[in-house]
Amino acid sequence: MFKQGLKTMGILGVIVCILYSSSLFAQGPDT
Repeated sequence: MFKQGLKTMGILGVIVCILYSSSLFAQGPDT
């Protein structure tokens, strides 16, 4: 149960990182 919770948190963390990176690139990384 605990391990599955950590796994879910890890997946959510990866998704958040990807969305955050995408938003940064959308604004323009060369500014």
